Amino acid sequence: MTGATTAADRLAAEMADAETQWSLGTFGAIAEFARDPDEPVELACGPPAFSAVTGRGGIRIGPRPGLRLFAFETTTKESWSPRIAICLPRDGCAMHGRARYTSAQRWRRPMKNRIFIIARA
Repeated sequence: MTGATTAADRLAAEMADAETQWSLGTFGAIAEFARDPDEPVELACGPPAFSAVTGRGGIRIGPRPGLRLFAFETTTKESWSPRIAICLPRDGCAMHGRARYTSAQRWRRPMKNRIFIIARA
């Protein structure tokens, strides 16, 4: 990521790139989104949110103030794998502290047998 590239620019570029794969969560609770290069997709690549929706599922990221991208690499069995973590300041990413399950947000489109990842970054 160059100094001239903003977090919004990078999120828009990665959302539009069919080669980008998304994963969110931690061990035991992971959500992933990937699409094929020739797969029809509805894209929204600008504030207030970045999203990609296909017939199989979708992802939506709604950036918050203070969002920063952190580039790093991990290894696979065969090569290096570049990644980008979407980070927030500590006071902007604390969990809600609820003691029982509650729905945090509803997707405003019909599901149509699709799986969606909704992240507030």
